[in-house]
Amino acid sequence: DAETVGTDAETVGTDAETSAVETASTDAAVPPSTPPAAATAPAGTATTATATVVYDTATVDAVLAARDRLASRAADGDRPSLLAFVAKAVAVGLDRHPALDVGDHEAADSSASGTVRVGVATADGLATTLVEHAADRGVFELTAATTADGDAAGNSGLTDPDGPSPDDPAFTLTAPGALGREHVAPAVTDSAPVTLALGAVEKRPTVCDGSDGTADVVAAPTMPLSLAVDPSVADGAAAAAFLETVIERLEEPLLFL
Repeated sequence: DAETVGTDAETVGTDAETSAVETASTDAAVPPSTPPAAATAPAGTATTATATVVYDTATVDAVLAARDRLASRAADGDRPSLLAFVAKAVAVGLDRHPALDVGDHEAADSSASGTVRVGVATADGLATTLVEHAADRGVFELTAATTADGDAAGNSGLTDPDGPSPDDPAFTLTAPGALGREHVAPAVTDSAPVTLALGAVEKRPTVCDGSDGTADVVAAPTMPLSLAVDPSVADGAAAAAFLETVIERLEEPLLFL
């Protein structure tokens, strides 16, 4: 049973620990039939004329288990989305790597700092919602704001009334995995100079280290991640360090506490 990030139907996947340098176009998402080289060697960095794109893969069995445990204790039976956990991980990454926090920082206390724009699939197409201070928000609150039927989806989202507008520059989070895609090369724009695309969560072969020092290949749920950064914002090293922080949080959700 496959789960996509956008619909919360569980697919599962792997951590390829190889690295490669790849070239990708940032003009359009790559369809599943013609994945970039990152599909076989996910950890890598490519620099194009318009963006630096970093590819990697997160093993998400721990965060999926945490999500299910939270759902079992929810009074209404709701289950937090994987996207909500990713939004929290992104907020931690922006705090650690502020070069990628592209909100308006003219004022020292600017509420735009740490804002994440989330793409939400709706019956009428893609809507966006803005989320401030995601690291301080609960996953159920973030889930409500970033789902198609959420009250905040498609409007001001989780922001202060005097906070950023939907057209202001912001770190952007999108989920082409809902269409079955893995690694893509997200476009960068003036309003989205840094974009993280979440691929389909599926079971893929993953190398796991045993307690006795041996390594086994097992089928584990993984999620491909593709981060596109305008070169005027940050270089590939900063982008890779940011993505490493996001993956660290997703692979060990207790670090959210």
